[in-house]
Amino acid sequence: MYTILEAMVKIVSFSLVLYGLWLLVGSPFLQSEIESLFRKWKRKRKIRRLQELNTIKEEKEKNAIIQHLELLINSVSKKEKKSVFNFIFLIIIIFLVTFTILISLLGDLVLSISISCIFAAIPYLTIRFRLTTLRLKTQFSFLTEYHNVVQSYQSTGKDIYYTILK
Repeated sequence: MYTILEAMVKIVSFSLVLYGLWLLVGSPFLQSEIESLFRKWKRKRKIRRLQELNTIKEEKEKNAIIQHLELLINSVSKKEKKSVFNFIFLIIIIFLVTFTILISLLGDLVLSISISCIFAAIPYLTIRFRLTTLRLKTQFSFLTEYHNVVQSYQSTGKDIYYTILK
C-alpha cells in the first residue's frame, strides 16, 4: 500500500515540477517556436493527405479499354473478381505464340499478324458471347414472369393488391 501511494505522489510531484518549469521557461520563450513547428507539421500532414487522395483518384481513372474489360469480365464471372491483367496477359500470350509459329511456318509478316490478331480476339469474343447469352436468359426469364403476373392480375379481376399477395 505504501509503495503504491509513494508512486502516486512521485508521479504527481514530478508532473507538477515539469509543468511549473514549462510555465516559467517554456511558455514565454519556446511557445511560439513549438506552435510554428506544430503548424508546419499539420501543414505537411494535410499536404500528404491531399497527395494520397490525388493518387487514389488517379488510380480510379483507368483507361477506357481497361474499364470496359473489367466490367465485362466481372459481369460474366460467377464468384470472385477476375483480374484484367490476367486476361490481357492471356491475349498477349496467344498472339505471341500464334505469331511466332506462323512466322516460322509461313514467313509472311502480314498474314501472320492478321491471323494472330484473329486468334488473340477469341477470348474477348468468347466473353462477349457469354455476356450476350446471360442477358438473353435474363430477358427471357423476366418475360415469362411478366406474363405470369399479367395473367394473375387479369384472373383476379384486376386487383393488384390480391395479385401481389398471391
